Amino acid sequence: MNKKHKDDAEKKKEKISIRDSFTTSWRLIRLVWKYNKFLFTISLLTILIPTALGGVNLYIIRQLTNFIVAVYSHHTPIFPTLYFYLGVLLVIPVITGLTFSLQSFVRTLMWIKTPDIIQQIYTQSVSQLDQQTLENSEFKSIMHKASNSIYGRPQQLIDNIGMVLQSIFGGAIYLGFLARANVWIVVILLLVAIPEFIRQTKQSQQFYNVWSWRAPIRKRIGYLTDLLIDYRQIKEIKLYNLREKFLMQLQTFRKEFYEDNKKLAKENIVYIILSRFASTFTSWGIDAYVVFQVIYRNYTLGDLQLYTLSVSNFQGSLSSLFSSFASIYEQSQYIRDVFLVIDTKPAIIDSPTAIPLNNKGKAPEIKFEHVTFAYPDSKKNILNDFSLTIESGQKVAFVGENGAGKSTVIKLLARLYEPSSGTITIDNHPLNEIKLNDWREKLGILFQDYGTYHATIKENIHYGDINREYRDAEITHAARDSGASSMITELPDKFDQMLGKTFEGGIELSGGQWQKVALAKSFYRNADVLILDEPTAAIDAKAEAEIFDKVQRLSKNKTVLIISHRFSTVRHADIIYVLDKGKIIESGNHEQLMKKESKYAELFTLQAKGYQ
Repeated sequence: MNKKHKDDAEKKKEKISIRDSFTTSWRLIRLVWKYNKFLFTISLLTILIPTALGGVNLYIIRQLTNFIVAVYSHHTPIFPTLYFYLGVLLVIPVITGLTFSLQSFVRTLMWIKTPDIIQQIYTQSVSQLDQQTLENSEFKSIMHKASNSIYGRPQQLIDNIGMVLQSIFGGAIYLGFLARANVWIVVILLLVAIPEFIRQTKQSQQFYNVWSWRAPIRKRIGYLTDLLIDYRQIKEIKLYNLREKFLMQLQTFRKEFYEDNKKLAKENIVYIILSRFASTFTSWGIDAYVVFQVIYRNYTLGDLQLYTLSVSNFQGSLSSLFSSFASIYEQSQYIRDVFLVIDTKPAIIDSPTAIPLNNKGKAPEIKFEHVTFAYPDSKKNILNDFSLTIESGQKVAFVGENGAGKSTVIKLLARLYEPSSGTITIDNHPLNEIKLNDWREKLGILFQDYGTYHATIKENIHYGDINREYRDAEITHAARDSGASSMITELPDKFDQMLGKTFEGGIELSGGQWQKVALAKSFYRNADVLILDEPTAAIDAKAEAEIFDKVQRLSKNKTVLIISHRFSTVRHADIIYVLDKGKIIESGNHEQLMKKESKYAELFTLQAKGYQ
């Protein structure tokens, strides 16, 4: 399929029907109603009441005009009737003004509340997804669009729905007035308005398509913007003089996005002008008709005011109605992306027959049997027919060059991904048949890209096992085991020190200091299986030796899995597996592997020379 046809197919896939648009809108209404019944009800009332009062006001003006004509004709003013009309004309704007003030107040609250509701549901939904889902490129594209639609779009849609109700209600009032004059007036107005509705709906689809199809460009714009204001990147950007280059790229992408929208705006300007002319001439023709009817005494002067103003107001209501419908169609497409993310279910979940793990405190036997795996959107296998048995309480190390599959083994074991084929078993039970939370509670993992939480040190460590009752002694013990104690005692607030620069009083740690805090979190978990993925990459050799001495002593009955490029770290493992291109090419303890004089011995010797 060539690029043009592929793009056309993608564009066609993006389009949604008007029915889908209203389904999305109705879902949003129900969601807002569920969490915000009172404000939603008041909001609707403040829209409908002024509209009804506008119709009453117009009718009273008609009556007052006819009343004045009657007074001039008969010279007999009836003051009670006059006072009644004047009183109504005073009460209507007073009530309308109060209602608009209330409407402004409620709308402000709705603009705060609605995005908050959507953001909370969105965050809850995304946070339950697994890495396998989040790394899918198609899903990432949808999520990027959705994240840009949470703030503003939902309440804009609610506002437009309110405008539709207001337009329908107001239009029905003016329709009733005009139908009394001549039903053909209504038919003509509707026929003229329909093409405008079609044009606005089509325009909304076009502008959404530009926004949607240009998602990659918008992602680049967002990335470059964040890059240029990120304090962690600024030193390198200045050092390599990258600022101007990134600014030029940003300007190019923004210009391309602008030109797409400008092109569409120019295409639509002709239709807008023609639509305005059609509306103007229709209004003029109906006004002329009413004037002649007054001249021929078929209508009163009050009718002249009522009908001409009704024509104007009815056209305004229709225009607002169609414009709001078109806007609803547009906004619902953005919000559909939000709901697509919310509706996405994790790829990795408990099976209906998942069994619990009740052997807390016992390290299990772990087996990989003919496991093959490729990451989402990749055709390249990271693991190929990978088999391995890890005995209970065994200390295992994985070594190999980058991309050999070491970290992938850990991710599959943590069930962050599912194997493409093959089986992982825990004590002879398939891993995907064990309750996910039960299994993960048995794991204590320090990943290469460990979390750095902007919270206090003691909170960071306690995150290792939030289900355990907080005790200072255990937090202190975990910090001591990780080698973080000496660093913590030098901080102003000790274990209460806020980390990171996000919150007031926070400090930024070095890479090695952060790594020690993350390691303390893993130790605090006290899991049956301790997994350390490059745990000492940012720590000096002396601190590394101390930490692994403690790991050996603290994990007598635990299974320990270590991934490291430092051979001094792995040499004391019970068994070392050398991985290459997703397969185990060597295994044994340090002495055995050195005697083989193969890949492990070669890598160990090369690294040892670096220290000589």
